[in-house]
Amino acid sequence: METLIRLYFSILLNCLFGFCINIENVPKLPDDQLICWYRNLNSKFQKQLLDLCVLDQNNHNNSCRNFSNKTCFKEKILNLCKKIEQHRKFNFILPCWGYEADSNRNCLLHTSKCSGPIGTWASGRNEQLEIFFNQADFGYVQERRTELEHYCSPNGTTSSELTCTNYMRYCTGKNILIDLKQLGNIPEPIRYREDILQYGDIGGWNCTLNREKLLKQGDHKSPLMSWYAEMANFRELSNKHVCDTIIEKPAIIMKLDATINMYHHFCDFLNLYLSFHLNGTNFNRDNQIIIWDSYPYRSNFKSIWEAFTSNPILSLNDLGRKRICFKDVMFPLLPRMIFGMYYNMPLIPGCERSGVFQHLRNDPTMRITFIRRRTKYRQVLNEDKLIFAMKNELLNMNNLKFEIKSVDLNHQMPFLEQIAITSKTDILIGMHGAGLTHTLFQPDYGLLFELYNCKDVDCYRDLARLRGTHYLTWRNDSKLSFVEVDNEPNEDRKKFGSSHAKFVNYRFDEKEFIQLILEAIEIVRLRKIEFNKDFISKWWNNEQHKMEINKSKIEL
Repeated sequence: METLIRLYFSILLNCLFGFCINIENVPKLPDDQLICWYRNLNSKFQKQLLDLCVLDQNNHNNSCRNFSNKTCFKEKILNLCKKIEQHRKFNFILPCWGYEADSNRNCLLHTSKCSGPIGTWASGRNEQLEIFFNQADFGYVQERRTELEHYCSPNGTTSSELTCTNYMRYCTGKNILIDLKQLGNIPEPIRYREDILQYGDIGGWNCTLNREKLLKQGDHKSPLMSWYAEMANFRELSNKHVCDTIIEKPAIIMKLDATINMYHHFCDFLNLYLSFHLNGTNFNRDNQIIIWDSYPYRSNFKSIWEAFTSNPILSLNDLGRKRICFKDVMFPLLPRMIFGMYYNMPLIPGCERSGVFQHLRNDPTMRITFIRRRTKYRQVLNEDKLIFAMKNELLNMNNLKFEIKSVDLNHQMPFLEQIAITSKTDILIGMHGAGLTHTLFQPDYGLLFELYNCKDVDCYRDLARLRGTHYLTWRNDSKLSFVEVDNEPNEDRKKFGSSHAKFVNYRFDEKEFIQLILEAIEIVRLRKIEFNKDFISKWWNNEQHKMEINKSKIEL
């Protein structure tokens, strides 16, 4: 009892001095990845979390009744405590993401799979795996970390500081001033403009600026590829510089891709997630996200921000034409970088299952979801007949339990409701389009059936490889027909005699469709068997590790 009292007061004292594990410190990561987060905590935070675990084990009442909100932690933390205890009891290696200084390939929480042809990309299987890890996995973070350099080096503890990767694709700053006085003089819209800041509108004090080195980083200058256009205006400021507003919380300034399109907007979310890792695995959600745009943020995907911040999203207009000082600011990786992740990504063939995209799920029911399109182009004109034929065929398969539904994943359906469907979907069927980005939420053994790729062969095939879902598409063009949209002026039709494959509608042969569905079902059935056989975790006792999904919350 005396030990518990000492632990209790130790925790409260730490919290009084701002050194405290609390709900906001615990990221909305999948449960299996929280153990990696724990591994990256410094030893003092690790000890505090262990102390909280000990207190909870000796307290049968709700922990929240006895501690302040700062020390109260939820079921997610209790599950983490159990995993930590298993590691300590059996002296297991703590799992890693793979970019940590003390990590190696033996501690990876999720490992990629390379079983396909190597081609001319690599000399052997090991090099193939290494290339995939660096292109499409946490090796990408590891490479960006090696690029980090000071461009304005601090001369004291309260000095400014600017650190960036090559080409200014990612930057962080301490005590940075941004002067937005010119904002009212720039005509709308300002999104993607590179003249919002003039020389001296961004800067820091009491730091040594290497401007010559900074100005050599402009090779990737473009609104969604680099922060160079903004950072080229950085200068050393007088210590007497006055701030109109000081933002104390860690700030994240973002330039966004098309927020109406799931595929493109998820380029923003993915690169922000990678930037959190690049920023030292600081997943604190008590931050301030600011969109580098004057218009207020609007999107059907706004619920995803809950994974990154607990505060409202601001635009530049919310800051006003003022001199804003940031105590701590991040300019994250951008959505259309050259050789970036997800978009503009050169992906080595033959590999799949990036650790960045993995999460654990399992379900005995075979769930098939057909994405309906109600757009002008790429409609499946005989989709009702295809679905009817599929249901009739599957009635004869008594050895498997099926759940089949067709949904229109449009902006009228809340995005969390969409995820609730697709996260349980074994076979996701749809025409080429942004809705296929939902393969990111499918189970590990899932299959993406891009009904027709409309001559854009790599887009969703590569996305499925990143997630590790199996990819299938229509193989026999003689068993489909396309229908031109009437009275539609079309340059392709004038030039080539027919419209581009993305700007027509389609009919598919029912028998061919059923054959592909039966193939997909068999692939998923075997993948489920493989998944269940292989999933004996090397990190903790499989009987105690329960795979659960919290459907009411977004997780990274």
